[in-house]
Amino acid sequence: MSDDPAPSPTEPRRRGRCRRVCAVVGAAGVALITVLVIWPTPGALIVRAVFEYGGKKTGESLAKHRVAGIDVTTESYRPDDDDATVDIYRSAQAGPDDVQPVVVWTHGGGWVAGTPQEAGPYFTQFAAQGFTVVSVKYGLAPGKKYPLPLHQLNDALGYLVANRERLGIDTDRIVMAGDSAGSQITSQVATAITSPEYARELGLDPELTPEQLRGVILHCGIYDAGRFLSSNNPVIAWAIKSIIRAYTGSGDPDSSVLQQFSSYDHVTKDFPTAFVAGGNDDPLTDSQSKPLVERLRGLGVDVETAFFPKDYRPKLPHEFQFDLDTEAGQDVLGRTIAFAKQRTAKGGSEPDGPRSQ
Repeated sequence: MSDDPAPSPTEPRRRGRCRRVCAVVGAAGVALITVLVIWPTPGALIVRAVFEYGGKKTGESLAKHRVAGIDVTTESYRPDDDDATVDIYRSAQAGPDDVQPVVVWTHGGGWVAGTPQEAGPYFTQFAAQGFTVVSVKYGLAPGKKYPLPLHQLNDALGYLVANRERLGIDTDRIVMAGDSAGSQITSQVATAITSPEYARELGLDPELTPEQLRGVILHCGIYDAGRFLSSNNPVIAWAIKSIIRAYTGSGDPDSSVLQQFSSYDHVTKDFPTAFVAGGNDDPLTDSQSKPLVERLRGLGVDVETAFFPKDYRPKLPHEFQFDLDTEAGQDVLGRTIAFAKQRTAKGGSEPDGPRSQ
C-alpha cells in the first residue's frame, strides 16, 4: 500500500496550465530568436546600446587628457542633412594667417553607433601639435544605409576645400583617419580617391586629388567582409551579421555590395602611405589589419604599423589607442601624430620605407 498522498483534483489542471505556459514561453523565445536572426534591426539596436556604453566610457576616460586652449566649432557640410556636421578643433593660439595641415577623422561604432565628440579630447592632442582636426558626423544604420556615409565623408572633404581660406587650412596637406568602422569608411574613400575605377563603381566623384591626400591613419579597422563574417563565436557572429546587414542590406560576403564594401580587394599601388594600428587582444588585428598591411606592401605601398607581440601586457583590446592611461596608448598616439607631421610636412616628406613595431 502506497504512502503517497492521493493527487489533488486540481493537480491535472495546474499541470495543464504549466504545459500551456511553457509552450507559449517557448514559442515566444523561438519567435524572438527568429526575429533577431532574420530581421537585422533589433540586433543592430542591441549592438548600438553596447557600443554607446563603450563610447561613453571612452569619453570619460579621455576627459582628463583634453588639452586646454583648443577651440571647437561645429559646422554643417551638407544642406538639409541633420547628420552632416563636422567638429573642427584648432588651437586658440593659431592666428588667421596660420594655415594648418588637416587631419580628417571618421569615428567608429560599427556603423550603428558613435559620435564625433566621443574622442574629442584625443583630437585636442593633435590640435595642440599644429593640426586642424575635423571630426566628421555621418548617418548611422539602421536608419541610414550604405553607401551614404561614403558620400557624406566625400562631401565633407569638398566642404573643407571650398572653405579652406576661411578655416585657415591647407587642403593640399590632408591626412584622413578613422577608427574601427570609421577606418573602414576611410579606407573606401581613400581607395576611391586613388582609383578612378573604384570611384566609378561607388558612384563617387572624389573631392580630393591623390596629391592632396598625403596619408591615411587606420586604427582597428575592418577591410574584408568575408573574414569579418567568419567568427566561430555564435554570439559575435550574430552581432557582426546584424550590424553588417543593417548597414549594407546583405550578410552574404559573396554579394556584390559586400565585395564592394571590402576595400582589401580594391586598394591599388596608388593607395596613400598608411599608418595601421591594432591591439594584440583585438581579433581584428590578425583578421583585418595585418592582412591589409600585407596586401598594401605587396602592391608597393609604404606602410607604418603599430602592432604588439602576443605576450605584451596589459593586453590591448579593440580601440586600445584611445586609452591614454596606458603606455601603449601614449606610444601609439605619439607615433600617429609623428606620422601625420611627416606626411604633411611642406614639400611632401616621404618615408624611408615600410616600418613596423
